[in-house]
Amino acid sequence: MCSATARSSSRCIRSADPTAMEGLAAPPRRPRSRKVSCPLLGSNGDLSHSLSPSPLGSSVPCTGPERSNFSSQTGHGISRGPSPVVLGSQDALPVATVFTEYVHAYFRGHSPSCLARVTGELTMTFPAGIVRVFSGTPPPPVLSFRLVHTAPIEHFQPSADLLFSDPSQSDPETKDFWLNMTALTEALQRQAEQNPAASYYNVVLLRYQFSRPGPQCVPLQLSAHWQCEATLTQVSVEYSYRPGATAVPTPLTNVQVLLPVGEPVTNVHLQPAAVWNLDEKRFLWKLPDVSEAGGSGRLSASWEPRSGPSTPSPVAAQFTSEGATLSGVDLELVGSGYRMSLVKRRFATGVYLESC
Repeated sequence: MCSATARSSSRCIRSADPTAMEGLAAPPRRPRSRKVSCPLLGSNGDLSHSLSPSPLGSSVPCTGPERSNFSSQTGHGISRGPSPVVLGSQDALPVATVFTEYVHAYFRGHSPSCLARVTGELTMTFPAGIVRVFSGTPPPPVLSFRLVHTAPIEHFQPSADLLFSDPSQSDPETKDFWLNMTALTEALQRQAEQNPAASYYNVVLLRYQFSRPGPQCVPLQLSAHWQCEATLTQVSVEYSYRPGATAVPTPLTNVQVLLPVGEPVTNVHLQPAAVWNLDEKRFLWKLPDVSEAGGSGRLSASWEPRSGPSTPSPVAAQFTSEGATLSGVDLELVGSGYRMSLVKRRFATGVYLESC
């Protein structure tokens, strides 16, 4: 039996018009009696163990850096990442939001059972010109927001420096937060000093995680069958799309299936064609988008082992998707002073394995 470990990981355009602040009335500041104390970083700079997306065990090789699938992971940007928002003369200041989630799954042979966990993060994007507005007078209005459809989330880990929340909230479907505007302004100023040419700056506000029971709750079902004999190894991998895993079915893109082959082999046959990477000792299938229109398939490999019967290895899958999340969590701005210019939703694989 193989178990999986996932590594947690993380992370618009003109200068502000000084007249944009005229007529902006700041909503009443909320009481600061209770500060969320969950740190995003442990003492060693890594994510604290409470939010580590490693629900499936250990001792499984990682299939690649968890965050390499998306184009922008830095705290600033010029031309890539979330679409930039323009800071103009409107009364409300523009902000953008990105929900990014990673699904970690472990399948066992042909069994319908599946262990899965999803980790996510909420990033807010600010146009570069807003730094001057936040640094001026009068002080900026308090930025408040509400997360909705939060019932599936088992654990929130807000930024200890940036977010406040009311711990007495009892509605499992919603959760209210408001920002420490002084800390936010300082964080944006630091990014502006380090990257003065950037068009926008990203700030990770919180992370969260939850478990998902059953194979119907993951976007791609995997099963594998190994037949290992002394002179011949045959492996078949079947995959199928699960549209019910997201509120809005979205295609899975950049789909890859990786089959490790750590032994000397000969007379290899792959169907459909795949890349045989001798250095990394694996077969790699790059598949077209997987969706409701073309949501299932079968991959096969056979070879002759040179040193006796093969030992089955975990089969890994990787994919990304834009336009939806697995949690269904959404965000609403609360109060006046700000407008939501863009909300992006996306998810990708963390560690996604099938074990024989």
